[in-house]
Amino acid sequence: MRATPPAPIHLARERLVAEFLDIPDWVDRYHFIIEHGSRLQPPRPGDHPQRIGACASLVLVCSGGSAHRLEFRGCAECPIDAGLVAMVFRIYAGQPAEDALVEDVDLVRVLQLPGRLTCQRLLGLTALVAHVRRHALRCLVESRCRPERHSA
Repeated sequence: MRATPPAPIHLARERLVAEFLDIPDWVDRYHFIIEHGSRLQPPRPGDHPQRIGACASLVLVCSGGSAHRLEFRGCAECPIDAGLVAMVFRIYAGQPAEDALVEDVDLVRVLQLPGRLTCQRLLGLTALVAHVRRHALRCLVESRCRPERHSA
């Protein structure tokens, strides 16, 4: 059975933002973030996760997939950070690398996070999105630089 393809990246972002902003109370929004973190897929044994700098807690991310489909796994020491990681992955996982580079996903601004999260968490979220976009660029470059195979 094939997995259902994800919604286009702009729709994935719009759905997440709408769900988040429909919650009127910030305490409930924090619970929304933490709940997302509980669904985060951790790195597997043998994975080589990268540490995301600038985060308020230890955040480790494994980036994989291809130019056709980005894949991510990760973990964080703090439930809020884990939730932010899971929210970023919800938008980008399964997406084509090119879409991840074209679509501007400014979660800090659209989720109205300044003043609600510490500066360190906002910097970490920005660093995570930058990491995801760098990974997308690597996947895209690798796909275009591979020598073509000719059958004999």
